[in-house]
Amino acid sequence: MVEELPLQFVDNKYKKWYLSIIENAKKKKPDIYEKHHIIPKSLGGSNNEDNLVNLSLREHYICHLLLIKITKGDNQHKMLWALHRMCFSGKYGNKSRLYETFRLSFLSSLKEHHPSKTDKDYNKKRSKSTTESWMGANERRNKHSEDMKKKWADGSFSKEMSKRNGNHGLKGKDIHNTLDIEYKGVVYYGWNELKEKTKVSKHLYKKYYLNGLDPEPRIGSDGPVPHNFSTINSKEGSV
Repeated sequence: MVEELPLQFVDNKYKKWYLSIIENAKKKKPDIYEKHHIIPKSLGGSNNEDNLVNLSLREHYICHLLLIKITKGDNQHKMLWALHRMCFSGKYGNKSRLYETFRLSFLSSLKEHHPSKTDKDYNKKRSKSTTESWMGANERRNKHSEDMKKKWADGSFSKEMSKRNGNHGLKGKDIHNTLDIEYKGVVYYGWNELKEKTKVSKHLYKKYYLNGLDPEPRIGSDGPVPHNFSTINSKEGSV
């Protein structure tokens, strides 16, 4: 018989079902199977043989459904994450109502258990990790650049598509990665559009326009600013 699960698991009918599946699986070996940690590694389980069992794909999926029913709090969140990853892989029918139910449960749990809620440096760490993943990756960077150039050239990617992908129905400061920039009464979508339409760069905009000076006479110019440099009534939009 399979040994009882630790006290961190809820003692209910689902626990009995879970142990029954494990016990029956130990008596056979399906043609197509996946190894399953009886006590999940995220809950303290080991890689020892006595904590592993070969389950059919269906049994594996059902066991992860049951694990959600026999855990609580942070442990349940970990099991929801495990099920989410299984469904995300597409092997278990991620278009089913069952997937939708547990996907919503996971998203609800994520609001409370997301690492950003407990680690104040989470966003900095993520940003650093992303930056480091591109450092020295010249081949990857060049490939990405060439792919994007081709998409822009053949029309498979456009400015409107970029705008839709970037704002997700939001405007201005609510956009996480692109700004609505006001310049002389006209709103431009991001620094690239501003420069494309007006020739005014981000540098000129911030250095001159936001300080009440007209940046256009400085386009393509170097050297000191003339004493009679024209002023304008600038308006600090959403920058």
